[in-house]
Amino acid sequence: MGAFLLVTHMFFLAQVRKFFARDYFFLLLAIGFPLASHAQMTLPVTVVTATKVPQRVEDVLADVSVVSREDIVASGAATVETFLATLPGIQMVSTGQAGVYMRGADPRMVAVFIDGVRVDYQDKNGAGARFAQIPLSTVERIEVIRGPVSGVYGANAMAGAIQIFTYDPELPSQRVAELGVGSDGYQFGAVTLGDTTEGGARFRLSANATSGDGYDSKPELANVSANLPFSEQNLSLGVDLPIDNKNNLRVNVNALSGSNEYVDQWSSSFPNNLRSNYSNVHTGAQWSHAWRSDLDGSLSVSNSRLATEGGLPDAYVTRTSAISYDLAYRADAGVFTAALERKYDRLRAVADVYNTAVYAGKGQNAIAVGFGRLRDGQGLQVNLRLDDDEIYGLHRAWSAAYGIALDQRFQLSFGAGTGFRSPTVEQIYGQYGNRAIKAESSRTNEVSLTYREGSNEARVTAYASKYVDKFGNDSSFNHVNIDKASVEGVTFSASKTIAKIRLSGSLDFMDARDDTTNKRLNLRAHRSASLSISAPVERWRVGGSLRTRGFRYHEAANTNRLPGDGLLDLSAQRKIVKDWSLKVRVQNALGKVYRDQKDDLAPGRQIYVGAVWSPR
Repeated sequence: MGAFLLVTHMFFLAQVRKFFARDYFFLLLAIGFPLASHAQMTLPVTVVTATKVPQRVEDVLADVSVVSREDIVASGAATVETFLATLPGIQMVSTGQAGVYMRGADPRMVAVFIDGVRVDYQDKNGAGARFAQIPLSTVERIEVIRGPVSGVYGANAMAGAIQIFTYDPELPSQRVAELGVGSDGYQFGAVTLGDTTEGGARFRLSANATSGDGYDSKPELANVSANLPFSEQNLSLGVDLPIDNKNNLRVNVNALSGSNEYVDQWSSSFPNNLRSNYSNVHTGAQWSHAWRSDLDGSLSVSNSRLATEGGLPDAYVTRTSAISYDLAYRADAGVFTAALERKYDRLRAVADVYNTAVYAGKGQNAIAVGFGRLRDGQGLQVNLRLDDDEIYGLHRAWSAAYGIALDQRFQLSFGAGTGFRSPTVEQIYGQYGNRAIKAESSRTNEVSLTYREGSNEARVTAYASKYVDKFGNDSSFNHVNIDKASVEGVTFSASKTIAKIRLSGSLDFMDARDDTTNKRLNLRAHRSASLSISAPVERWRVGGSLRTRGFRYHEAANTNRLPGDGLLDLSAQRKIVKDWSLKVRVQNALGKVYRDQKDDLAPGRQIYVGAVWSPR
């Protein structure tokens, strides 16, 4: 054990020295602001995503963020992806689809779940889950796990996992409605109903609709319409049905349909606007059963479907279906877990001027085991999973973490893990597919020091990840493997409550490179930071978030450099009459002109004003 501590201590110091030789000010800021205030009593927070077994957040050894509905509203964010970008270790980049880069990893290296339903699209848009198609107004809670969790979830969990909950059965009865308007012809309407029946069944139903004129994302192209109109409709249903004192059935449905215009700049004649219609449906059902007081089981079935049509290119349907059974046995020695899973991915894409037709699928079978123990100020978590891919064969992934309480406030944790990701159906069979492409794999080591006292928390995490056969594209857009890539970094995060003022922030320092060319991985900024605040001001509740990032390169060759930027979002809400409140939100309040990629201009200042009805 002494040798292990010595090695991890040296690793931690090496990372800190590497990233902070010229950044003393930021280091002092990160360490200094969260620690000196009186502790306040807080309700316990439970996390389920880290190991699939509910745990108190302070018992989770992984690097975790848990976000409530109140945090989301106070941030001033308008979309899921812009809110996620305020969290530690995450950058958001829009490349046609908004992609979330966690610890410098590709968006598809992060497993995404909506109410327990896995979202694993198989099309060529490499941004992973369509966060823009998850209305933020329906989100009740978000859990983010940073670091490898392929030992729990298998493929696509190399860098972490994000679970979005649109339904929380523990919430009291709800009746909420909202109407609002905003910049560029934006209109929004939503209603949410939730209640508990006399028999103990709980439900939540939410519906919303939004539309707008959009904005000019390519002002340099004079022959393209200045507006890119869009519209969306969403329906979300969650039902919790207790059958008896040992059995419970939970059903979730999230459905969305919409349309938007976009610029087809690759047209052989001249750029023009095309309209795309899309829909996605995520459905899941879980039967939970207490076999004994110390043995729980759950059977889950889920289906995730995305379809687009009407525009060229990219008319397709992608679907992921899964069935799994999980067991958790609580013994004196610790908690033992086991799981069986079957997952099948499908892609059906029509031929067009850019793409060949694809109608293919592939499946994976998996078995996983785990063990967790918390005793005498020490914690241990070990997970192992075997995935048998129909095309790529057997893959093993594992993760291990150990934590020790230095005193009542400080905890030191060490973690390591491996991961893998097999190519999507499109990467194998699509227009730019490569049947010789190999699965990519990873290895990560990390160490963290966490401070907690009441509602105050601070954490510093150093990590190093190696990726082998990482997916990329050659000069002709064909899918290929990059021999090796590495990401090393340090993340500081902290949150603090002073009276009724809530502060949180993070600083990220990262070096992400292609080890073959020694060039920086594209679209990642090596420096980023965020700061959020929520406070009462007279009769208002005001909040805001500031997120900044340094420069980055648009492409792998590191020739087109995108400058750094800083964006400020603001929010304010106050009660105006009984059951009614006024809501104001401003995105990009400073009107920053910036680009997520070299071809598209990001939106400027966006203002939203809404009325909210919520009877008590």
